[in-house]
Amino acid sequence: MKHLGTAFFALGLLTACPAQAESWTCTYPGFSPNRQAITIKFNSDGDDLVEQQVGEPKFHIVRDNSLAIVAVYTGAISGTTGVRIWGSVILIEKSTGKFIYNRAQIGIQPSYAEGLCTHNDD
Repeated sequence: MKHLGTAFFALGLLTACPAQAESWTCTYPGFSPNRQAITIKFNSDGDDLVEQQVGEPKFHIVRDNSLAIVAVYTGAISGTTGVRIWGSVILIEKSTGKFIYNRAQIGIQPSYAEGLCTHNDD
């Protein structure tokens, strides 16, 4: 009976672990006027999708399953230049690598880019 309790405890630890970390390299036309291509690497880190190069922003993962990753980054701050309210969404379709990056900020024209991601097997 003692071993059965230990087995259930170990099983509980295994099921409580977060999903396995994933890494994606995504390329899309940048948001600058010339739309120069941007390549960025994202790593999943618990509940966040993090840009590896700079560690920010951290997009909060709201959906991660066998089909897709959907992550958001939002903010609302007040500073010396006034109030800034923004939101960004990252969509990655896992089977095809299709990638969409939407950015919106009050007072600035929203930005939209489509690209492709490859899953990194590191």
